[in-house]
Amino acid sequence: MALSSKLPHQFNLIRTFVNAKVKWVRDPYLDTAVLKEKDLKQVIALKNQIISSPSRSLSMYTASPLKDPLNLPNTTTKFVNNYRCVFTQFQPTSAFLPHVKLTPQALSVHNEEMSVHNSSDNRKDTVQRLTRFLMLAGMRQLPLYVIDKLKWDLGLPHDYVTTLLADYPDYFDVCGVEDPSSGKELLALELISWRKELSVSELEKSAMGLDYSGDKRRHDIVFPMFFPKGFDLQKRVSTWVENWQTLPYISPYEDAFHLDTNSDQAEKWTVAILHELLSLLVSKKTERRNLLSYGQCLGLGSRFEKALVHHPGIFYISSKLTTQTVVLREAYRKDFLVKKHPLMGMRYSPMFGKIHPSPAGTLAPEKLSSLKSNNYAGKESSGLANDIKSETIAATRIQTAFRAYKNVDTDISVTSVVKRWTYRGTKALNRTHASNSGLGLDESIAFVTVFTLYNSSLNNVNDKSSSTVVGNASYNKVDRSMAVLNVFINFIQVAMPQSKVFIVTDPVSDLSVHRNRVSLYPIQGEYSRDKLMLQRIRSYIIFLESKLQKLHQKPRNVTHYIFTDSDMAVVDDLGHIFSDHPNFDLALTFRNNKAQPLNSGFIAVRGTPDSILRAKLFLQEVLKIYSSKYLNASRMLGDQLALAWVVKSKPHFDASRFAKPQAFSEDIGNTSVLFLPCALYNWTPPEGAGQFHGMPLDVKVVHFKGSRKRLMLESWNFYSSSTDIEDMLCLILGSGRTKYDF
Repeated sequence: MALSSKLPHQFNLIRTFVNAKVKWVRDPYLDTAVLKEKDLKQVIALKNQIISSPSRSLSMYTASPLKDPLNLPNTTTKFVNNYRCVFTQFQPTSAFLPHVKLTPQALSVHNEEMSVHNSSDNRKDTVQRLTRFLMLAGMRQLPLYVIDKLKWDLGLPHDYVTTLLADYPDYFDVCGVEDPSSGKELLALELISWRKELSVSELEKSAMGLDYSGDKRRHDIVFPMFFPKGFDLQKRVSTWVENWQTLPYISPYEDAFHLDTNSDQAEKWTVAILHELLSLLVSKKTERRNLLSYGQCLGLGSRFEKALVHHPGIFYISSKLTTQTVVLREAYRKDFLVKKHPLMGMRYSPMFGKIHPSPAGTLAPEKLSSLKSNNYAGKESSGLANDIKSETIAATRIQTAFRAYKNVDTDISVTSVVKRWTYRGTKALNRTHASNSGLGLDESIAFVTVFTLYNSSLNNVNDKSSSTVVGNASYNKVDRSMAVLNVFINFIQVAMPQSKVFIVTDPVSDLSVHRNRVSLYPIQGEYSRDKLMLQRIRSYIIFLESKLQKLHQKPRNVTHYIFTDSDMAVVDDLGHIFSDHPNFDLALTFRNNKAQPLNSGFIAVRGTPDSILRAKLFLQEVLKIYSSKYLNASRMLGDQLALAWVVKSKPHFDASRFAKPQAFSEDIGNTSVLFLPCALYNWTPPEGAGQFHGMPLDVKVVHFKGSRKRLMLESWNFYSSSTDIEDMLCLILGSGRTKYDF
């Protein structure tokens, strides 16, 4: 090992690690330490969800979709029954589904846990450890999603953003950082100022405690190493390790990126960072993927991987629990922590280790009968039953926020408001629906939809067998079609009250709509069910032609047009489409579907003469392809297939862009086409069991396709009673496991 300077920051040590395989030997004690936490994280996560609800309980219907976001090993019902010492099922009244709440013992442990979190000593310790976590390698900032991955191991409260960080504005702030892989801006937690007094590593503290003289920045510190029985390093590896230990120790809080990445000195600094990171965790261990995610943010991902493999005496990698967990060896004696954080005492409570499987997986019939007969006197019958509605909405909102925050691509941000932080993404749902479109004073938006009543529907007006009840109203086929149309108009007038609505219909249709700012627009054509999709495109073209002629004859203020299906609910102002993307002619919505990536249920056209002309020419090309290639396709697929053909036929068009829900523009022929993600502008609620995938927090348009139209009516009824779009969206999301009958 050759030294180029006596200064520790300028050591230039060549790579001398021998070309030998470092043997991995199982450590049964540390494997046991990992196995102690089997399902523990999931139990605590579900416990936190229950405690967060207004009634401190969740209906099993509401809890069922939590399986994936909480990473439960099996269904929520089975998981609850496996841990009867923590969770108990009950039925508030015979009118409600079974609910789950904490047992008295679990509630007691939870209260102890909260006492630890809220104690002044623990809050100070947590803030200092998080500060040091941000200071490693001189970084000072980390993406929030990385901290979220490690919050369990750091011992942060599950709602640490609002209950901890907001109280320390002198320490932390939120900033934007660029994701090196995608280039997308991410939110990060930033350290306000460097805390020199905290930039002392655990190894340096130990060295100072052993009466090391001189400055705390000692450079003759070695790493403690422990090997299990049966572990034997090859002699040449052992010699390398001994020489490596004599290298100067560089603090993990110093910036040593100038060192040659292939040098042994750089590896010792990398090991120092890993060692300190694990020392800051309350459990002194974490999943390997969490460390690598952190390392990638520092630009040390590959170095972390090598260091973990090269130094089995410092780090142990356990393969238990179907993952790889990195354990700091020196922190354990056999399977016990040498220094146990108070939170670990809560986590190792014997209660969490008792598993009581239930053969039935549900409440026993006799217990349900007992619950019904007792009728749950007191709070568990009256107060709790009254909380069910708010609990369902709140729990669904939690699920939505959890999914969004877990997904790095989702636009979630955090802001400080009067020393309290809140999710801006969730806040975005709580809209006032004032016009914030950014359109000019001479611009407006009009909606266009094609709607007709079929003769078969008119013939069944008095057919009671085809009636449907929604709320307090009963609808025959004609009534419910008109109800859907009226709800379509209602949502537009709430979200965009200044917008006009044009209803394109068959001139012979006996359609009558008397609504403010709503006009019928008769266009001759073939409106039969089999031809409706084809006629819809023809009607759009004729409509644009008529508007273009009027513009040429009498130029006036610009009116942009949005063509939508009538079973859509516009829940936010869409004017930003035209102000944020000033150069497109026509906008389409796309999804990650190779065969049908485009959906014609939402088409936006800029209202300038040139854009209307280009949009008309584009739709004429779609109509031509539809008529020549897909006329025999299913009546619901022909237009989608034709749209995809026209777009994909453009040379060098990159269809892989449909895989990411991000807006992009492309010239298709002479038309500038803006592609908007269906996830925001044409989102369809899930339908049927197993289809629960969550909802984007900033969804703009909800599409109640097919059998979901009943949900559209129910959603409007709910909104009419609550006037809260946020709660209505939660109702839609929570209804994702139910099929509707029309």
